[in-house]
Amino acid sequence: MNLLGNDAALITYRTTVDGTCGGHKLPAHSWAASVYVGDGDKWRGVFHADAAGTMLSATVGILTFKGAADGTCFGQKVGPIWGSSVYVKDGNVWKWTFGINVPARRKGA
Repeated sequence: MNLLGNDAALITYRTTVDGTCGGHKLPAHSWAASVYVGDGDKWRGVFHADAAGTMLSATVGILTFKGAADGTCFGQKVGPIWGSSVYVKDGNVWKWTFGINVPARRKGA
């Protein structure tokens, strides 16, 4: 857990899954992150994302994720998103080189 201030915390963790969805094998391992904020004497989750990584080579990887947030942006409710990021390894450092986030399709849309 990483404290982001007196009333906010980030938790990251690795998940292990053995299953299928729609006949397709799910990734065995993925990463997840959650952000919690203090609300009086309780903590409330305001953001969560799951991610799966795919290595294209020893130095190029793609991270795909679905995230959800509880909040607003310019007065509009923030909904779930799908995102992808491309990382390239430069020496011992992974560098973000490209990313895109799009709204996840809502039921009935």
